[in-house]
Amino acid sequence: GTDTYQTMQDRLQRLHHDGMKEFMKEEIFYVSDDYVKNVLKTSLGENREQLEKELNDTITKLKFYTNNDFAFKDVHNKTLFYQNGKILVEMVELFQNYKIVDSKNLQLLGDMFEQLLNKGFKQNEGQFFTPVPITSFIWKCLPLEKIIFDGEKNEIRYPKVIDYACGAGHFLTEGFGEINKTIENLNLKPKSGWERGCIYGIEKDYRLARVSKISLFMHGADEGNIVFGDGLDNHENEITIKNGMFDILVANPPYSVSAFKNHLELKNNSFEILDYISKDGKEIETLFVERIAQLLKPKGIAAVILPSSILSNSSATYIKAREVILKNFALHSIVQLGSKTFGATGTNTVVLYLEKNDEPPVKSLAAKDSVSAIFSSDDLQVAADKEVFEKYCAHIQVEKEDYIKFLKDARKNADCSAYKNHNYFGMYFSDFVQSLEFKTAQKQDEKQKLNSEKNGNADANVNENTRKAFYRFARKTEEDKIYYFSLCKNQKVLVVTAPNDNAEQEKFLGYSWSNRKGDEGIKPKYEKTEEKCGLLYNKDDEENTVSRYVKDSFLGIYRSEGKLQKYLSVCALPDMLDFSRAVFDKAIKTNAKSKSAETEIKSRFKTKSLEQILLPVEGKLTKIEQKQIMQEGKFPVVTQESEKFISGYTNEENCVTDLPLIVFGDHSCTFKYVDFPFVRGADGTQLLKTNQKEILTKFLYFYLQTIHIYNSEKYERHFKYLRTMNIPLPPLEVQKSVVAECEKLDFECENAKNEIENCKNQIEEIMANVQGEKKRLGEIALYATKRIAYSEIRAEDYVSTDNMLQKCEGVKIYDGVPNIESVIEYQKDDILVSNIRPYLRKIWLSDRSGGCSPDVLVFRNSDQKKLDSKFLYLSLCRDSFFDFMMSGRKGIKMPRGDKNTIPNFFVSVPPISEQKKIVAKISELEQKISAAKAVIAACPERKSAVLKSWLEQAVFQ
Repeated sequence: GTDTYQTMQDRLQRLHHDGMKEFMKEEIFYVSDDYVKNVLKTSLGENREQLEKELNDTITKLKFYTNNDFAFKDVHNKTLFYQNGKILVEMVELFQNYKIVDSKNLQLLGDMFEQLLNKGFKQNEGQFFTPVPITSFIWKCLPLEKIIFDGEKNEIRYPKVIDYACGAGHFLTEGFGEINKTIENLNLKPKSGWERGCIYGIEKDYRLARVSKISLFMHGADEGNIVFGDGLDNHENEITIKNGMFDILVANPPYSVSAFKNHLELKNNSFEILDYISKDGKEIETLFVERIAQLLKPKGIAAVILPSSILSNSSATYIKAREVILKNFALHSIVQLGSKTFGATGTNTVVLYLEKNDEPPVKSLAAKDSVSAIFSSDDLQVAADKEVFEKYCAHIQVEKEDYIKFLKDARKNADCSAYKNHNYFGMYFSDFVQSLEFKTAQKQDEKQKLNSEKNGNADANVNENTRKAFYRFARKTEEDKIYYFSLCKNQKVLVVTAPNDNAEQEKFLGYSWSNRKGDEGIKPKYEKTEEKCGLLYNKDDEENTVSRYVKDSFLGIYRSEGKLQKYLSVCALPDMLDFSRAVFDKAIKTNAKSKSAETEIKSRFKTKSLEQILLPVEGKLTKIEQKQIMQEGKFPVVTQESEKFISGYTNEENCVTDLPLIVFGDHSCTFKYVDFPFVRGADGTQLLKTNQKEILTKFLYFYLQTIHIYNSEKYERHFKYLRTMNIPLPPLEVQKSVVAECEKLDFECENAKNEIENCKNQIEEIMANVQGEKKRLGEIALYATKRIAYSEIRAEDYVSTDNMLQKCEGVKIYDGVPNIESVIEYQKDDILVSNIRPYLRKIWLSDRSGGCSPDVLVFRNSDQKKLDSKFLYLSLCRDSFFDFMMSGRKGIKMPRGDKNTIPNFFVSVPPISEQKKIVAKISELEQKISAAKAVIAACPERKSAVLKSWLEQAVFQ
C-alpha cells in the first residue's frame, strides 16, 4: 500500500521504540494505532465507535501534531505536521538506498555527526571530532600482534580496550575492526561476541553515548559496553570499569573546559593533579593524563590525542601531568599533527604513544632510592646508583669530583660563595640571590650576627642561614632532576612532525576538509581510506609509512631514515628535558639536540686532546677594547664576532705575527683561520697554534668546523669544553688533501655570498624605484590584536622577538617554554615586525597561523584585492621603514617603536597588476638567493663528508 505522512511516522516511531529496547536497553513511550480500540474493548467489553473516534483524534493530535523525535521543525498543528512530513519523506528517501550497517559507511556517519557537533555542542564541552583516517592511523601504530598473540600458549588473548571519552565511538569501532584483522592475519577466526568483556567506552553526553552504542551495533560489535557517565570516574553498576583493568587505551579526551572543576562530581575516584587546578581552571586534559595511569595494567599501552601545550606549558598543573607521564610510562613516540588535521578546530595537537611500566618492582621507587643514596653517601655501593650518578654528571657536563664536592659542601653547610661563578651550580646561586628564601635567610643571619656581637662572639657561624638556604634551594631541584633522569636515562623517543604548509599537510594526511555548502566534511584523496591515507598508512607500502615507524618504536626499534626522513627524528629522552636551568619544569622539547660535544666523525687514526697539540703563541698578543676599533687603520682587528671576519681596524703596531693560527670565540664558538698580521679583540678570543709538522693549522680549522660544542647556544665560556676534545692526527699528506677539497668548497661558498649580495642590491633598486600613490601604512594594513590562549597553538608556531631573525631573515623555531597564558593571533600572510630594537630589522611574512608575544606587531592587509601582501612586506623590508620606527622610538637601552606613530609611515602603492609584476621579479631574485643560501648551508655537511671520507675510509689518491 501507499504511505501517508501519519502511517510513515507511526512506523518510524515503532521501529525507534523496538530498536531502543533491544539494543540500548531503554524504554521509549509509543502508542500504537489500535491502542484506543484495544483499551475500550478490554475495559468495556464492546465497541464505542464515537468515543473511539474522539479519543483517536485526540491521540493523533498528541502523537503527530506536536514536537517529537522526528520533528525537523516546530510542530504544533496539522498544517505544520504536513510541512514537517514533507521534510521527513525527503530524509527517508535520502537514506533509503544505503545500508548503514557496514563499516564502509563509517565516514558518512562521521561527517553527519561532525556537522551536528559543529553547531556549538563540542566547543562548549571542550571536545572535537576525530577524523576516521586519524582513528585508523592511531590503531595501525599499535603493536597489536604482540599484544594479542600468546606465543608460548599459541593462543589469542583478547585485549581489554577502553576509550574514556568515546564521543561517537569511532576509536572503539576502528579498534574492533583492527583487532579482528590482526587475528585473521594470523590465520585464525575471531571469536563471536568477544567484545562483550573487552570493548568499553565512557561518554558524559547522553546523546553521544547513544550514538556510540549504535555505532558499535552497526560495526558488528553490538555487545560492546558503553557507559553513560564521566570518563574520569570508576563505574561499578551493570558495567564495571575500574583501575588497572585495561590493556589498551585510545582516546581524544576533552581539553580547555572553563571552570569544569565546579561541575566535577567524582563518586569513586580521586586525582593528585586536581589539587593544582583552580576553580576557574580549564586544563581538564591534565586529569585525563593521570587517568591513563590509573586505568592501564602494567605493560598496557595508550595512544592519546592531546593539545601540544601538554608538552610545554609551565603551569603547575601541566608540570604534574608530565610528571605522571615520566613516572609511569615509557614514552615511545610523539606525533605532532598540523592545524589541518581536524576540520572544526585549528588547535595543534600531539598523539602520545605510551607503555605503562612493567611493575613490580616499582620503577619510580627505585629512582627515589637512587636519589637518596647519591645525596647521602660519597661512596656508592649499588651498581644501579653508581650508573645513575655517572650518567647524570656526564649529561650535565659536570665532573664527578665537582659534583661530589658540592654534595659534601651541602652536608657540611660549607661556604657557598665559590659556586657563584661555577659553570653549572652558578645558575642556582644567581636564582637564589633573587629569591624570597635568600631575603629571609639574610634577615635571620643579620639577627644572629647582632646576638653574637652582644655575646662577644662575632665570627661564629657567619651567614649560616644563607648557606643552608642556598644548599636547600639547589638540592631540591637537583634531587628532582636526578630522580627524573634516573627514570628516563635509557629511553629513546621517535618524534614525527607534520609539515606546516597547508598543501603539504594534505599530502601528509591524505585528506582535506570542505566547508562548501552541500559538500561539507572530510575529503579523502584515496578511494579506500581503510587501506591508504597519505603518509600515515599504506597497505601496499607499509615500510614507508608513519604508522610503521611508530609501531616499531613499541618494539624497541627507533628509526628516522628512509623516505620519511624529513618528518622524523629520534631523540634520547634526557635530551628532550632541559637540565641546564635552575627551574626544572619537565617540558618535553620535540626539537631536542644531542648534548654530545664530540663530532660524529670516527677517525681511524690516532687522536690527541686539543690541549695536547696546542703550542704557545709567541710575540705580541695585544688586545684592544671594542671602543678602540676604528673604521680605517693600519692593521685589521679580529674579534669573536660571528657576523664579520674583520671587525674593524687599528693603528696599534704590536700585532700578532706568529702565524698561521685559529681565533676561537670563547662565547660565540666561532672559528677564524688567520694568516695575516692582526690585533685581536679584548673580549673572549682564544688563539690556537699548532706544530705544523704534526697537524696543519688549516686542517685543524676545517676539522673544528664540524664539531658541536656543548652549550654553544648559551652565553658562557666554551674553551673549557673545546680543549678536552679529541683531534685526529692523520699523515700530513692526508691533511693536505682534506685542506685542498675544503678550500674548493669555501670558494663555492664565497661565490654564493657574492650572488646573494648582488641579488639583494637588485631588490633594493627595484623597490627604491617603485612609483605609486603614497599611502599611510595605517590606511592599507591594520594592527591585529585578537588574543587567543597559548594552548591553542603549537609550540613551534609561537613567535617572539627572541626567535625572529635579524636582517629580514624571518623566524626560527622558538627554543624554550614561554611562561604565558595568551598570545596575539596571527594568520597566514600577516606581516610580523619586532617592536623591540627596530634597528635589528626583524620582520616576517607569515606562511601559517599561530600566535606571538605582544612585543611583536602584527599587520594585516586591509584589502587583498588592492594590495598584495608580499608587496607590502617588501615595502617594509627596507631601511627607510626601520629608520622611521627608530625615529619615534621610546626608551634608550631597549628602544621600542611607537605604535601610534608607525602607521604614519608612507608606502608607495602602484596598481595591483604592477605590484604583482614587482613581486614576480623579486621572487625570481629570491629564488637565486635561496639557491645560493642552500650552497652555503650545505657547505658544513659537505666538508664533514670530506673529512669522513679521508678519516674513516682512508681514500688515498
